Amino acid sequence: MSSDNEPNARPVVVLVGVGEIGSRHLQGLTRCHVPLRIFGVEPNLQRVEVALDRWKQVNESNQGIHHLEFSALREVPDCVDVAIVATSATARLEAAHSLAQGRKVKSWIFEKWITNRVDELPEFLHFCAGGSQAWVNFPRRVMSWYQEINQLCEQMGVVEVDVKLRPDALFTNSIHFVDLVERWTGENVVSSRWGGVELIPTASKRTGFVDSCGQMTANFSGGSQLKVTSKSGDQRVFPSLRATWRADSLRIDEESGVASFGSRGEVVGRLTYQSELSGQVIEGLLRNQTCHLTRVEHSIQTHGILLHDINDWWRQTAPPRQGVLPIT
Repeated sequence: MSSDNEPNARPVVVLVGVGEIGSRHLQGLTRCHVPLRIFGVEPNLQRVEVALDRWKQVNESNQGIHHLEFSALREVPDCVDVAIVATSATARLEAAHSLAQGRKVKSWIFEKWITNRVDELPEFLHFCAGGSQAWVNFPRRVMSWYQEINQLCEQMGVVEVDVKLRPDALFTNSIHFVDLVERWTGENVVSSRWGGVELIPTASKRTGFVDSCGQMTANFSGGSQLKVTSKSGDQRVFPSLRATWRADSLRIDEESGVASFGSRGEVVGRLTYQSELSGQVIEGLLRNQTCHLTRVEHSIQTHGILLHDINDWWRQTAPPRQGVLPIT
C-alpha cells in the first residue's frame, strides 16, 4: 500500500514558469503541510538554477516533506491537482493549453495579467469547465492583514479610492487595486481612463515588456471610483491608499503596515510575500477545493474592460501604434 511519503502518492502541483514570481511561488510551496509532488516546467536553465537556490534557502527545515523535480512537460502526470501558471502574459494561454492537453487539471492559478490580449480572454473559460476551477492571483485577497481590512470594508457602500504607487508601476499594479475595490464593494468595473503627462511607456524589468508613470481612473457599476497614480521622482516603494465612504474613511500605509479607519481605529499588520502565501493557498485548495482568490470567470470581465481601454489609448498615441501594449 502506498503512503504520502511515497512521491507518486502525493498531490501533484505543477509550476509553469519559474522566473521572479514563479520562484517565489516555489518557495511558498515549502510552507504547505500536505506533502507534495512538485513539477517545475521551465526551459530557461538559468532560471531553474535561481529557483533551486531559492528553494534551498527556505526548505532546509522541510527537507523530505516535498518532492521537487524539474522536467519537460511530457513528463508531468496525467492528473494534476493544482497548476500555477507564472509565465509572462504573452505566453500564459499557450502554456496552459499545453499543460491541459491530455491531462485533467483540477485547479488552476494564473498570475495577472492573465493575458494582454482581449481576444484571448474567452479561451481562459475552458480552464473552468469539466469540473475544473481557476483563479487569478491577486494576493491582497489572501493576505491575513488585508483579509481583516477587507471584511471591515464590506457593505460600506459607494467608495472613492486614491492609490499612490512607486514610479513606473502603473501598468503592472493598477489591476490589483481595481480587483480590491471590486472585493470591497461587490461592484464591477465598467470603464477606465489612462492618461497624464507622464503616461509614456518605458522598458520594464521584464525584457520585452513596458510599464509607465501616469494615472488611471476607473468607474464601477455602483458608482464607486478609483484613481491610481504613479509619479516620477516619488521615493515610495510600497503603495499607499486613501478610501472615503459616506460614513467612514481609511488610510493604508503598506510600508508601515498600518490601516487607519476614521471611526474604527487601526488594523496593524504587514504585506505578506508570495513566498509566504502560496503554501496556504495550495493547502486550502487540496483540503477544501476552494480559496479566496478571484475566480477567472469574474476576472475575465475586469481584464477585458481594462485591456480594451488601455489598448485604445495605446493605438491613439503618436506615432500610431499597432498590436497590443506589451504589459505583464
